[in-house]
Amino acid sequence: MNLENIKTIVNSGRENWERLLMIEIAKDKSAIPFMMGILDAERADNGELIRDLNLLLSKAHTGLEIPKLNKDGFMQKEIKEFYKSGRINHCFANMD
Repeated sequence: MNLENIKTIVNSGRENWERLLMIEIAKDKSAIPFMMGILDAERADNGELIRDLNLLLSKAHTGLEIPKLNKDGFMQKEIKEFYKSGRINHCFANMD
């Protein structure tokens, strides 16, 4: 992949820069395996996020069902820390 050509295309300000970028990337025989690697990494990250969310949701549910298991609000603290990691955002509150 010619990174200088890609940089020139992206910075050109031309209306059709996206198409020109795709044409430039298509010239590289390793572009498709590279893109497949990106998709694989995204899927792995999404899978990890789903597992982590499932764990936190399960903990929250357990804490609601059996409040004595949530001593000192540790579940809320874990959930707040998870939001602070920046992987997802809270829909209703600022977690800063």
